Amino acid sequence: MVSDRLLRVNHTDALRALMASRTIPGLALAVIANGQIVQHYVLGITQQTATPLTESSLFQAASLSKPLFAYGVLRLWQQGVLDLDIPLTVLAPGVYTDSNIADITARQVLSHTTGFPNWWETPDTGSRLPLATPGTRFGYSGEGYEYLQRAIERMIGQPLHVFLHQTVLAPLRMQVSRFGWGVDAAGIALLDADGIAMPHGDRMIASAAWSLLTTATDYARLLIAILHPAAHIQHNLNAASIAAMLTPLVSVGQHTSLMWSMGWGLQQTAAGLSFWHWGDPQNGYASYAVGFPDQQIGVVVLTNGEEGHSVCEAIAQLVLDMPEVAHPAFRWILPTEEWRPDGSR
Repeated sequence: MVSDRLLRVNHTDALRALMASRTIPGLALAVIANGQIVQHYVLGITQQTATPLTESSLFQAASLSKPLFAYGVLRLWQQGVLDLDIPLTVLAPGVYTDSNIADITARQVLSHTTGFPNWWETPDTGSRLPLATPGTRFGYSGEGYEYLQRAIERMIGQPLHVFLHQTVLAPLRMQVSRFGWGVDAAGIALLDADGIAMPHGDRMIASAAWSLLTTATDYARLLIAILHPAAHIQHNLNAASIAAMLTPLVSVGQHTSLMWSMGWGLQQTAAGLSFWHWGDPQNGYASYAVGFPDQQIGVVVLTNGEEGHSVCEAIAQLVLDMPEVAHPAFRWILPTEEWRPDGSR
């Protein structure tokens, strides 16, 4: 049973106080309960132009892109188009040529067990040497997600932003969100004054790891589809696929309360297991999303401040009416300068 406080209490003043306690110009938030968005806040202004935010104001989602991409990948699996355990070199030959990655699978990419670093420090030459044997340990990797992206694009013959619009965004009615970024002739991303990518350019780029632009209510629809798959069964993942998506596959380094599934982090809390992800500060945007399957509740927090993560745990505790429930994720991802992709702190 969802508490009256979660449904009825107005948190505007408390949220503004948390924003003021850090350098957070603007915030958008959506609370989910029993398959619905029950509270929604849009507070503050844009980063540079100081324009009041609206319900359609886009935020860079950064790594919140990854769970949405994973949802699309599992849609292909549910349709029988993709085998999660066949090496990507078999599904899409030629993306990488190094024999050291010959056995990497989509399941390993989605659970961050490819052995790849988060990002390579040298240009992509088509030959890569993993830092660890694929499938042996956790190592958070944007590179892995972009490898799977290239394999899927080659396999289905569509660019990522088209595939995800057709497969996830449109069916879930995420009507404002988009993955594509316009770039100029030199390949430089076209951003407005507040760091939002232009929808048009000489061509479009997209990254499974970081390029989603979204709103809190749009992204909340992804959480609803995961917490209530029956409501979307004709278009998207069914309950069995959601269960597979949220099955723990690997522990996150030394953090005994953290695991990873396909696309989502999992954290053991006093209220039970929750799925979560964060968008690391990217061009001044930081975000957090979490869902509690046992309680059928969740929250999406999008901020346009570098310090956004410093208040996300307190916000989740406040609006979900779980003041005593700690979120172990923040013991790993904060402070940002000490975060390690392998979970070693």
